[in-house]
Amino acid sequence: MNLRRAALGSAFALCLLALPSHAQPLPVHVEESHAGAFYHLVETLRFEEKHTLVLFDAHCDANGIAHSDKIRADIRRGPTKELRSEMLKCWRQEGRIQCFNWLESLMPAPISEVIWVPAMKLEPSEVQRLEKEAREYLDGHEEALPRDVGPLSSRYGVMDLETFLKESSTWPESRRVVSSIDLDFFAKTGDERLAAEVEEVFSSVLRLRGLVDVSVAISSPYLRDAEQAEKLTTLALDTVSRVAQAKVQFEPFARTGPDHSLMARLLERQGKRIPALDLSKAGPELRTLLLTHWQPKTCAFEREKAEELLEAWRTDPFLPKLKVSGARRRPDQTWGALADGKLVLRVDPEPVGARVRWFALRAKEDEYRIGADFGFSSQAPRWIHHERVLVAEGPLMGELTQTQLGPFLDPTLHCGTLEIEVEVLRDGEAWRTPTQILCIRAGGTTGARAVWSEQFGLPYVFDSRLLFRRSYGFGPSTHWGADCANFITLGLHAEGSLASWGSPRDVESCLQPLDGLPTDGKPALLHFGSHLAALWEDRAPLAQLDAGDLCVHQLEGRPEILPLARLSANRAPPRLMGLRPPSKPLRLIFAGDIMLGRGVTQTIARHGNPLRAWRETLAGADLVMGNLECVISSQPAVPVKGRISLVASPAAVECLREVGFTALSVENNHALDLGPEGREQTVRELERAGLKAVQQEPVIIQVKDQKLALVAWDDSMEPELEPLEIQVRKAAAQADFVIVMPHWGVEHSVEPSPRQRLLSAKCRDAGAQLIVGSGPHVVQSLERINRATVAYSLGNAVFDGAGPDAEWSQGSLLEIVLQAETLWTGKPGIVRARLLPTAFDRQGRVRLE
Repeated sequence: MNLRRAALGSAFALCLLALPSHAQPLPVHVEESHAGAFYHLVETLRFEEKHTLVLFDAHCDANGIAHSDKIRADIRRGPTKELRSEMLKCWRQEGRIQCFNWLESLMPAPISEVIWVPAMKLEPSEVQRLEKEAREYLDGHEEALPRDVGPLSSRYGVMDLETFLKESSTWPESRRVVSSIDLDFFAKTGDERLAAEVEEVFSSVLRLRGLVDVSVAISSPYLRDAEQAEKLTTLALDTVSRVAQAKVQFEPFARTGPDHSLMARLLERQGKRIPALDLSKAGPELRTLLLTHWQPKTCAFEREKAEELLEAWRTDPFLPKLKVSGARRRPDQTWGALADGKLVLRVDPEPVGARVRWFALRAKEDEYRIGADFGFSSQAPRWIHHERVLVAEGPLMGELTQTQLGPFLDPTLHCGTLEIEVEVLRDGEAWRTPTQILCIRAGGTTGARAVWSEQFGLPYVFDSRLLFRRSYGFGPSTHWGADCANFITLGLHAEGSLASWGSPRDVESCLQPLDGLPTDGKPALLHFGSHLAALWEDRAPLAQLDAGDLCVHQLEGRPEILPLARLSANRAPPRLMGLRPPSKPLRLIFAGDIMLGRGVTQTIARHGNPLRAWRETLAGADLVMGNLECVISSQPAVPVKGRISLVASPAAVECLREVGFTALSVENNHALDLGPEGREQTVRELERAGLKAVQQEPVIIQVKDQKLALVAWDDSMEPELEPLEIQVRKAAAQADFVIVMPHWGVEHSVEPSPRQRLLSAKCRDAGAQLIVGSGPHVVQSLERINRATVAYSLGNAVFDGAGPDAEWSQGSLLEIVLQAETLWTGKPGIVRARLLPTAFDRQGRVRLE
């Protein structure tokens, strides 16, 4: 998932654009037996396309299967996908496919050739011997039981890793590649080399531009012991979890029927059980890794068992997490901080008696290309692979300062984006924390410039509009990188622009030519046609664009600042452009939960209006609304067992009117704290001050020459939604623009609940263009979906007390700019949307941040 002043706008998960289609993820399948790769590939690959299989394995897995033509026919001829899945399920149970023969039935399609890599380094004579043996295995049945597809041995080759790296570097992007990695490839690797070799092998695969699938077999029977199996599984899962676009399916409970391998027979004769990874005995490193990255809902086997394990692991008293101070947490769970040295990270609980290792995750390459080749980063990798880089380590090192992060930030501006994780080592075991993303902005920057500075250090990703990351959004909002136009667009979102991700030409619809450099701090863009940059600093002579002015841009590398003279070299002169202002704009501002009772009542009596810091921001707005999370009454709060009553004095209404509020929602779980009579008095007090009290029945407000409809809804008890839909439809029939303010969600949850998403969808379908929520007491994401904008929660605008966490006292104002007529509807539409960070102290006095 960069606002004015605190530069928190775009990082507040501003998906304020028509949602683009995103690039296909990289499927990664992990289970115990290599036979599982067969079932995974049958379900995943397109049979009409040719694929090269790169097999990293201590064994060739090339044994033939008698009557394999029947298997080929069955997996291709299934009448429906569901029936084929049932067939494959039966095959799994009966052990139809084995770990030593799973390849043959996938050849010659969808696997047209196999390259077996059995070791890091081999002598040429050994390569020849292994290739000869594997080919003999593959066609062993051919003379007695010839296949319809004929001999396959010529399609099977052998290379060591060194040769594979050299050969594959020339493979064209059109060569579609599948890689299957059996962890017994590393069975003879010494523990001191294990992590490095696993990283090297996976990296060699991830560099392939034609890579479309990865499968991993744990193969416990062929490993040294259970300890090595767990260590290799941990390393493999850690590596693939650091691939930005990977979709990992970990199936620890999947089984492939009776094992007929020679190893299984040997173990049976010895009276031993066939080993398999036992997650119930997993150590803390694997457990904490899975707590962060494993999604049991993706499991096809024993999903409930997986969920029970995760739930049990969460009770670990040593489970560490990272706490951040000197920064502000955003709805997408990133941390926004200023490059002022105040940022501090701490391990919680304090790592007494432990050694601590701090890591930064950063992209291995400076550039990637995930879309079509238009001449930018043509040879760059497709899959964004992050490496773990040691930042610091030491005994009891439970704290890391911003100064210690210096080598990983821009050396001049001390800004950039970092993903940090920690290892806590105690008694020979390691616990990992979930990662935290730090977005550090350069000093003295606001709005777009602040956001651009935060992107320093991230790689160039051509066609980054195709990126998608759950909870963060699309494009550069993923914090994985950007290309030239989308780097600039991310900054424009901080200014409230709804510019969509795309090319420099796509951004032009939101821009207009400038006669000179803006003097109001708004961004000035440099449009070179196929490239887009922005002015970073106007240097003398001031107020005119010249060769010495500094510009910021990103092109086939990480972001940089350089003089216009260098940027313009070998390019046509740029057009100076800025954001296009809306025609006949309407400016609307919304606040979250406003509670003016209890301690805030005392603040009003002693210090006057606690909202005065908002006055300048709200001035001139055409509509200012919020959720009144209290009753207005001269009666005192009535204590009720098990319930908190929030009551403010009538003097609080003048505070709201004085700073510019025009309407308040009175639909929430505290509206009836003094019963129906209390709500009625609240409505009377608001209306006496000239403020609209908004309930379920639509309130129509004439703003300039536009009719706006306001509908409020208390969803705290999750009532039936049909009455809400009726009111929204009624509002849409009476007004040009419909705003719904629901009080909903799960308290203190940073992510919108399924119920919130359902309710917002129903409101959109009924005709709402803007949905502004309250209730969770934290700021949640701001999204644009199907031409409707949804602010799931603006958090607390005003409350008293410290609250359970820092987010309690950190809310946001939502600033919306409407244009009288939009191109797509001819009616008023949103052309600007941004969150303005606000906070309050324990006495309820607000401030803008």
